[in-house]
Amino acid sequence: MQVILDLFTELYEKQDILSKLTQSSSLQGYGYSVIHCLDAIGILDGPNITKIAEHLKMTRGELVKLSKN
Repeated sequence: MQVILDLFTELYEKQDILSKLTQSSSLQGYGYSVIHCLDAIGILDGPNITKIAEHLKMTRGELVKLSKN
């Protein structure tokens, strides 16, 4: 039960951070997926489309479509 509560807490904290980021003027107009993608690029060592897609649990095709928006 504690594990589930910890996961919900983590989810809520991440959602709160994302909400604050999207409300800031520098990231206004970008969706959550784009912000996650930018975060992955910053986190990963030597990011490429395959590593980013794996990190985000997306297909490479979905990531390519995201980059075209």
